[in-house]
Amino acid sequence: MKTLLPYFLLATTLQIVSSCRLNFSAVDSDASWDGSPDARKATCGNGQVESPEGCDDGNLQDGDGCSAACSVEPGWSCSSEPSSCKTTCGDGIRAGQESCDGTELGDNTCETAGFVSGQLTCRAQCTLDDSECAVCGNGTCEYLRSETIDNCPADCAFVQLAVGFKSSCAVRTDGTVWCWGLNDNGQLGNPDVPETTAVPAKVVGSSFALQVDVGGHCACALVEAADSSREVWCWGKNQSGQLGNSQFESQATPTKVPVTGNIEQVELSWQTAYARMAGHEVIGWGAGRWHELGCSVHDTPHETPESMTWPEEIDALSCDGGACCVRLADTHELSCWGQNQQGELGNGTLDGTCVPAVVYGMATTASFNMGDHYACSIDPTGGLWCWGNNDRDQIDSGLGEDVLIPKAIANIQPLDNIWLGWHHTCGVTTTHAALCWGDNEYGQLGNGLTNPAPQPPIIPSGLEKGVITAQAGRQHSCALLENGHVVCWGDNSDGELGNGSFDPSTRPVPVLFP
Repeated sequence: MKTLLPYFLLATTLQIVSSCRLNFSAVDSDASWDGSPDARKATCGNGQVESPEGCDDGNLQDGDGCSAACSVEPGWSCSSEPSSCKTTCGDGIRAGQESCDGTELGDNTCETAGFVSGQLTCRAQCTLDDSECAVCGNGTCEYLRSETIDNCPADCAFVQLAVGFKSSCAVRTDGTVWCWGLNDNGQLGNPDVPETTAVPAKVVGSSFALQVDVGGHCACALVEAADSSREVWCWGKNQSGQLGNSQFESQATPTKVPVTGNIEQVELSWQTAYARMAGHEVIGWGAGRWHELGCSVHDTPHETPESMTWPEEIDALSCDGGACCVRLADTHELSCWGQNQQGELGNGTLDGTCVPAVVYGMATTASFNMGDHYACSIDPTGGLWCWGNNDRDQIDSGLGEDVLIPKAIANIQPLDNIWLGWHHTCGVTTTHAALCWGDNEYGQLGNGLTNPAPQPPIIPSGLEKGVITAQAGRQHSCALLENGHVVCWGDNSDGELGNGSFDPSTRPVPVLFP
């Protein structure tokens, strides 16, 4: 027999059961309950920042500041609900769309940015700064962008060298001219440089230079102008009018010489400058006491350009002291004029002349150069012929006297070019080794020694190959290398070596260009 509950008890029981069912259905089936009466675990991804969440941006993704676990990612800060996150630039953590942050560059380098080398840095705005990356190939050596001779030879290598009394200059592939050493008369072409500098300085305003030459205390450059015409600009000492600007004051910045036409070469001696024109003409200015400006000039100073012409075409010019020689284009003979105190004209006498005369009894000339009262020529076989002053065996050892007519120099390797100084001589062999001989009191022969007695031809240390030109100054020497570098050795009392010091070196040391 069934016992029936009174109606009011049945109704009460149904109400309690119904209430329990409603309470359970109110609990989120995706959340879990830890057993405490009011605590439930946060639901990550619902856009509500619930403890212990650090953020909730309404999604379950990493990399947007709020992680898939609803924690704030390194380098970000988050606020609001749902969370809005942004990177914190300056905290040293590269995050989000930041290209960099502090020293944190990720995988970014100058190379990955398309440059050849250099140092990539980070701006305060967390963007990459490529101002110190080497561009290379734009025709300008941007050393502030870390371009160097090695990583950007197309813009920064040196292609021409001129060694003078106690200073030297070189032309870069970008056409700029750089000089170093003695600057007592502004011969380095930069008014901000002291009287001596042991590091190269850029000649003010220099660009598009094709060639430079250095005299006693001055220098000149052959420049291609904007209209493709050629100009001569000079700077330095001007007491003899060797700057050609109708004045006699020294100039520390380049001044234009009033010479026009098809200029092929600029050439300097001690106090005289020349422009060799295409064809038959040489134009000169400056000292003229030894007739080095031709028969019509007998004075010093001579501040205006003077023309000298030949019936034959000429294709090369070299001058030093008070004498000059040109090469005749057709016969390749040398024709010389000017001072002849020590036989530097090679005509068998000690008599100077204003009329150019062919050098006596010598084979045809492939290349030649004049030094301080002596000259040398290389014949087509690489053989060497020299004449003039030989007081320190700068021509040949064992002679003990000056040479009045060209002498064939025996026991020397075949040469490609020759450059003469004051009392020593340097050249480059056909195998591209440097070779120097003569005075070595200051180590200017580059073999690691200083010798009171003159020395026979020797190869300077490390220059057994890869040399374009090796040139002799007064008591130092420099060489231009095939890799675009310049090295120097010898006396350095006025910074002639350009290596950042004033200490002499008996071995070649690199010139420290920016």
